Amino acid sequence: MFSSYLGRLIYVPLLVLACQAHALDNRLLAQVGTEQITERDYRRFVAGLPEWTKSTAQGGEQVRDYLQSLVDRALILRAARAQQVEQSAAVQKDLEAALRLKVGQAMEQRYIRPAISVREAALRREYAAQGWERQLKIAHIFVRTRPPAEAALAALRAGRSFAAVAHEFSQNRTTAAHGGEKPYYYSRINAIPAVRDSLFSLPKGAISAILPVPKGYEIFKVLDERTASYEQMRPQILKAVMSARLQARRRAYIDSLAEQFEWQEVAEGMARLRRVLHRGEQAGDRKVFYLAEADAVAALYAYRGGAIHVGEAVSRSQFIRQGRYVEDSLKVAQYLERDVKVPQLLLLQGRALGIDQEPAIADWLARKKEEILIRAMRRRATAKPATEQEMRAHYEAHPSRYPGRQPTVRKRVAHTLRRGRENALFAQWLQALRAAAADEVIFFDDNINALGQAAP
Repeated sequence: MFSSYLGRLIYVPLLVLACQAHALDNRLLAQVGTEQITERDYRRFVAGLPEWTKSTAQGGEQVRDYLQSLVDRALILRAARAQQVEQSAAVQKDLEAALRLKVGQAMEQRYIRPAISVREAALRREYAAQGWERQLKIAHIFVRTRPPAEAALAALRAGRSFAAVAHEFSQNRTTAAHGGEKPYYYSRINAIPAVRDSLFSLPKGAISAILPVPKGYEIFKVLDERTASYEQMRPQILKAVMSARLQARRRAYIDSLAEQFEWQEVAEGMARLRRVLHRGEQAGDRKVFYLAEADAVAALYAYRGGAIHVGEAVSRSQFIRQGRYVEDSLKVAQYLERDVKVPQLLLLQGRALGIDQEPAIADWLARKKEEILIRAMRRRATAKPATEQEMRAHYEAHPSRYPGRQPTVRKRVAHTLRRGRENALFAQWLQALRAAAADEVIFFDDNINALGQAAP
């Protein structure tokens, strides 16, 4: 299928793969202009491919299939260089995001995680103090908004059975069909931090208050409980304690970086963002909002030597960008902390320490840049917009998919239509690219056949 071939084109083995030494590693398999593709290149490429992108051909045909991917990658990257795609704002933004991710991972591994350790005595104290011996059989009522949660709690207080109320109100239809009952016994590690202490303070038979959770609200009832020994629970306790200490260490480290780089929230920018999110239209568990230029360019955070604007912050946070649960200001603050503040401060410190210039990071970024450029070229090749007639026909056939008002509906319809024909448009573009470069591409058939015969 073309989708798996496309995945093979875009995928770049970002790790240095240890391939078995081969006497003929420098044997030429193909050439694109002056760029040579050797058996070593081929082996590294194939060794790093995800399973879903692998060829079903055998022998020499399989080698040719993979080689065509390498040739196409070379052609696409050459076209990207000719069009100076790397200098585009979108590509630079993607490269910066990739660098933030990689440097952030390196900073955490070097300066945050090594400071975490746990002694056995601390684990035993945690077991005794926090009720880790308890394993609870629970039922729950889950709703996405507060009003139905309050209605469900009122019905419970009026004397209705938990099972009946769960069946009527819970929006988790799988458990609602069983009176809200969950199928397993749960320990503290299975409960999210937002409900953990409240839930495990309940005795058997008790019902909780309304508890906020990441996707809405829950009410719990403890149906039964059993006891687990320290030895049984030790792996879970260790995981939980390590996680808590890691969060505390990360918070302390980030706070120190915020002071070092004079990080500040800009009140006017935050007020603008909150107004934009508040004005958005609810569409299921999402809000559809429009970010005006004046709002997008307003500074949200300032730090020594730079600033992050509202539009940039929104683009960095997937949940805010998609309008997920943004009516909750606490969640928005958590998203901004996780997706904007922490990565930016780690990048600033990483650059100050020269981590971004280390050979391993630079090599990773060079490979990542190839992936980003191929994706950018794919977007350019498939950017043919749908006509007004096509968009209107699609919308009229599926109006329930697009709640809300203009201009967001029009953008979403256009996005849906574009995605539906991207593969076909890209295949056409790629064929044209191959045809234009046909005289510059050479396949070394004898070497290809020899490699195909030697393949297992």
